[in-house]
Amino acid sequence: MYSPSEPTFSDAIPAVCPALLAIASTLLAPARTGLGSLRVRSRRRPGGGAVAGQRVGAVLCDVDGVLRVWGDLGAVDAAHGLPVGTVAGAAFREERLLPAVTGRVSDEEWRAAVADDLAAACGSLARARAVVADWGRQPFRVDAEVLALLGEARRRVPVLLVSNGTTRLEADLAALGLDTAVDGVLNSARLGAAKPDPQVYLAAAARAEVPPGQCLFVDDSAGNVAAAEALGMLGHHHRDAAGLRRALAAGGLLRPLREMRRHPARRRVSIGRMTTFSAHDGTTLSYEQLGDGAPLVAIPGGPGADARYLGSLGGLDADRRLIRFEPRGTGRSAAPVDRASCAFASQAKDLEALREHLGLDSFDLLGHSAGALTAQRYAAEFPHRVRSLVLVTPVGRGAREADEAELAAIRAGRADQPWYPDAAQAAALLAAGQGDPAELLARITPFFWGSWDDRARAASFDPDLVPSAPWMREAFYASAGEAAPVTVPVLVVAGELDGMIGTAPARLVAALHPGARLEVLAGAGHRPWVEKSAEFTALVGEFLG
Repeated sequence: MYSPSEPTFSDAIPAVCPALLAIASTLLAPARTGLGSLRVRSRRRPGGGAVAGQRVGAVLCDVDGVLRVWGDLGAVDAAHGLPVGTVAGAAFREERLLPAVTGRVSDEEWRAAVADDLAAACGSLARARAVVADWGRQPFRVDAEVLALLGEARRRVPVLLVSNGTTRLEADLAALGLDTAVDGVLNSARLGAAKPDPQVYLAAAARAEVPPGQCLFVDDSAGNVAAAEALGMLGHHHRDAAGLRRALAAGGLLRPLREMRRHPARRRVSIGRMTTFSAHDGTTLSYEQLGDGAPLVAIPGGPGADARYLGSLGGLDADRRLIRFEPRGTGRSAAPVDRASCAFASQAKDLEALREHLGLDSFDLLGHSAGALTAQRYAAEFPHRVRSLVLVTPVGRGAREADEAELAAIRAGRADQPWYPDAAQAAALLAAGQGDPAELLARITPFFWGSWDDRARAASFDPDLVPSAPWMREAFYASAGEAAPVTVPVLVVAGELDGMIGTAPARLVAALHPGARLEVLAGAGHRPWVEKSAEFTALVGEFLG
């Protein structure tokens, strides 16, 4: 998924052989103790409390050792017959490293100087240059869970990357697609100072336009964290994604984890090829592609749900190119400056921008739940671009159109289940406008499924998914109104036991569009591709042809 042509160690200073990286503590942070036996602890402000309860207005995050993780950094030494740590010892000497990370020399000049220093140990300058080149191509991975957590936090506050980098850092981040995943990058080589110099932290806070005392600083170096805390910042010494999740949640940047503790079963989301592009107003939008074949663009529901919950839609990527679109303000797409642009009618323009970006003349389109509103609007406005339209458990034609009597009957049919009293109470509170909507929605989740089993629990409470922004629902439905019939072939799929929206909206939708085909899957709830995957994929596959 991430494939830069030549990764750099521009921010990996503390990630290699601690004994070899003991650079003067007044210049650079101390080395890490390693990647194994990860342990998490919350840092405290001097004389103050932990992160919990503190107001967080921005997240300042390190790159290497947090977001980007390297493999065995001594492998190149061994491959070239050198003692482990030889290259790192040359590269991270103070007189070589400090000029590189403060911008006094370029990344190319730094590497060339390191090769000069290694010429004697390698037997020739040519061999030394080859060793340094191999050292810069060592494998790494981007921690997808950390990336998702930062994306979730970014929906509430600015997120900046703060790196002790060389002049290559920006190009590396762009190659990884990370430059558009955050609100800004502060590179020490551009600033002329490196962590733990106070200038770096103060410059980052100023870039975020947030007072230092409201910044959460995340770094895998204890020394760098301590320097941030000395300036009054909140600090988190990073060890793993679980610890970062706790720190962000304590700062009020993530959803409560009560449902995760209640339902520990997990479902890994289907990983595809993630790409970003710019919408008509410059907002950065994301999408993922799975499989190959005829293009099928899928729009998630929610409104505001992370599109990755769609998975492969029961296996539809087996013989087609499934494109999971992440609408503005959802998943890893950026939140727009103008929230009114999140109205489903406006989001039809983003679908057209996606089509243009992909270079498609036409495509099949699938909308789930609230996403069916956007799909219908796009098909009505751009019928020549839509080959066929699939609407899965749609909420309605131009607004949410549930039949409350039908919903009550579907839910009452589950009264013999042990979870029913709590879910029914939560539904009543939600209808009365009382209590925390997010908590109540979690409690009524069993109604969404035909069978509330382990599979449904794992699919419902997936920690890898970015939750909906609290303002999204109002913004999305702001364009509710009359819908227009579409002239393309339409398949409408409903779940017989869908206690979230019922089957009435699907029947209204099917009646609106001439020649539309309606299928109600027995025993299925709001996500039929999970509970009835074989029936669902056969039905949709046959319709799409």
